[in-house]
Amino acid sequence: MLLLILVGLTACELDNLAGPDSGLYGQIIDEETGELVPQDIINGTLIEIWEDGWDPVTPQRLEVKNDGTYKDTRLFSNTYSVIPVNTNFHNNASIGIDTARVEINGQTEYNFSVTPYVRIVDFDLAQNGTKVVANFRLEQPVDSVYLAEGDVDRTAVIIDEVSLFVHFDPNVGREMSLGKTTEGIGAVIEEGVNDTYRLEFDTSRDTDFVNGGRIYMRVGAQAEMPQARTNYGPTVELDF
Repeated sequence: MLLLILVGLTACELDNLAGPDSGLYGQIIDEETGELVPQDIINGTLIEIWEDGWDPVTPQRLEVKNDGTYKDTRLFSNTYSVIPVNTNFHNNASIGIDTARVEINGQTEYNFSVTPYVRIVDFDLAQNGTKVVANFRLEQPVDSVYLAEGDVDRTAVIIDEVSLFVHFDPNVGREMSLGKTTEGIGAVIEEGVNDTYRLEFDTSRDTDFVNGGRIYMRVGAQAEMPQARTNYGPTVELDF
């Protein structure tokens, strides 16, 4: 018993290492419009940060919020590699978001200037009784192309579908919706050809919404890209 106590006492030493003294925060910004690029709070874009000085190193992953911002206030001062993954904007061989080398010392800001796969523009949402109608256009950047590894030809990004997502939670989106209306596209968006859309949702026809209440809606367009996340328009609050 005395031997066990002695081993226990000698094995426990005071952890006197300093705690995290820094942090990283920033925004995902559309390089053409200067606006934030909205995200999904669940299974959306992640910011991987790899700290120098460790071998092997395991990345920390920061979730980007619905509004396109991210923040971690408890990091150690050091140099980090910062990489966005599972994005709804170009991060590939032709239009790349290079790995950022960031010296984090204190609360440090780093913003990403990006090209989204598609934009929701000229958005209008009208309520009529139990129905809501969303009218909008899709705008695909001229350089909305990607280059697969080993390829030499650029390939246009296909937009798979567009949806109107509905939920009682303001974080409404593809990963958080109780109801939705979807229209298939399966094509590149061309101005004046297939860029105008109208989606309707009737709360009286969905059991989750028949009792009414404060409801949040958001339009999202999905690109056919590996690991691509949804591009969104503004979140709108309505009271039924």
